[in-house]
Amino acid sequence: MKVLIAIASCRRDTHNGFNQAVRDTWLKDIAKFPEIDYKFFVGDGTVSNDYDDAAIWALSKGAVDKNRGMNYEEKCIRRAQEAFAEPQITPQADEIVLQCPDDYVHISVKVREMFRWAYAHGYDFVFKCETDTYVELARLMRSGFEKHDFIGGPNGRCVAGGAGWWVSRKTMALVLDEQVKGFGDDCWFPIIAQAKGIVLHHDKRYSDDPVTPYNNIITTHVGFKAGYTPERMYTLRKMMDVVPKRAIITISSWVTGAMNGDNQAVRDTYAQDIAEYDNLSYRFFIGDGTPISAEDEKRLEPSFVKAGRGHKEKVVSTKVQAPFTYTPKDDEVIVPCPDGYFYMSHKTWHSHRWALDHGYDYVFQCFPDTFIDVHKLMKSGYRDHDFIGLDVHKNFCAGGCGYWLSRKATEAILSAPIDDWAEDRWIGNSLKARGIHIHHDGRYGAPGFHPAANNDLITEHLCATPEVYKNNKMRDAYAQSKVDVSSVVMDKYPNAKKHGRAPLRNNLVIDWFDTHPRK
Repeated sequence: MKVLIAIASCRRDTHNGFNQAVRDTWLKDIAKFPEIDYKFFVGDGTVSNDYDDAAIWALSKGAVDKNRGMNYEEKCIRRAQEAFAEPQITPQADEIVLQCPDDYVHISVKVREMFRWAYAHGYDFVFKCETDTYVELARLMRSGFEKHDFIGGPNGRCVAGGAGWWVSRKTMALVLDEQVKGFGDDCWFPIIAQAKGIVLHHDKRYSDDPVTPYNNIITTHVGFKAGYTPERMYTLRKMMDVVPKRAIITISSWVTGAMNGDNQAVRDTYAQDIAEYDNLSYRFFIGDGTPISAEDEKRLEPSFVKAGRGHKEKVVSTKVQAPFTYTPKDDEVIVPCPDGYFYMSHKTWHSHRWALDHGYDYVFQCFPDTFIDVHKLMKSGYRDHDFIGLDVHKNFCAGGCGYWLSRKATEAILSAPIDDWAEDRWIGNSLKARGIHIHHDGRYGAPGFHPAANNDLITEHLCATPEVYKNNKMRDAYAQSKVDVSSVVMDKYPNAKKHGRAPLRNNLVIDWFDTHPRK
């Protein structure tokens, strides 16, 4: 598979440091990916009859985006005048000079020529971006681009051009012989592709928001706001060079859950989203049956006496464990403690010991019947507190909904005696005794509600005692979390698609671009 990163540039950008800023920042990582080629593409100013100049200029009229501080009509006029005065370049090895205009209003013409070049050179996939696009290459290459013919960030019915977008060889071929009639490649190209049966696959990870070590954003349109300078690119690179603090989701599982599909349901759902984050991992923890001491057993008894009927039934039914013969999978860790319900706190102790020993700074503790919206989890602000979750009894978090512990909190519980079978209550009481208090966050497991695309809920406990958990609930919850069930569309934008959201970009309303089609 041949992959090309095609960077739309111009003579101005070769002289003013824009190209060099890209080389000095994210392109420094290109050597790690021998399967990727990259080129900057510059126009030589050639004028031809291969595009409809009058139509292109007509569509640039009135192009103003107040949210970004961008007057595109003025920019088109100014860049056309400047382009005539800019000297030709002696291209470097990574720069290709195309026979096409080099100004802004004819960017669609240049992009078509870029695709003609890429197609002629046998590329299977092309990622088109610009000199003010920051790309996190590792995320780009594991993004799943090869599964689609056309992928990019959402921008109304167009694609967010500054954040970059992918096309397959099949999609490139659709425009090689097309006469360009549109201003703005990010709208001209999607409209042509859609008319020929290729639908844009929206992926919000191609964004105007900044790439950081703690999110899953793949690219950033660094020049989203007017007044771009290369210093913005260097600043973003410095931020990305920071080694992020690592987090892990520790899932207290058991042999039965590993064998009956509970663990697999997690792998098939939210664990797929975990793979998008550089600093996030997960593991299932299973006890091998190693008994605890008689003294430790005695220490647990008072809490068992206070347990409800359903919990006592689960303790009794799982107290006796068959000889351990299970062969763990790569994401399962076997720890030296009993595997039954009565020993959840001991298993939690071992899982958190393992997390610290393996260099993790934050632990999210949960169970196989805890559904997690991973994207919301990672945006939740978990690094701001030592102990976060749904506070149900003023002392401890609801364990089935999951909760966060910092390294400080984790070290504190590892020094505490285990005197309660209920791990959430043991952790809460142990931390309180050591001066670490809960930061209540109602987004973890709000009763009666489910995480969905249109709300801010992060987790859900899918099965409360004494109900028996069925892991199809995990798949249902994952599907539900991807659905936007809201129905608000702003009356101000009658041309916007009624897809359940007001047309927003980077949390800003899109004006001209959603209400003016660009053919």
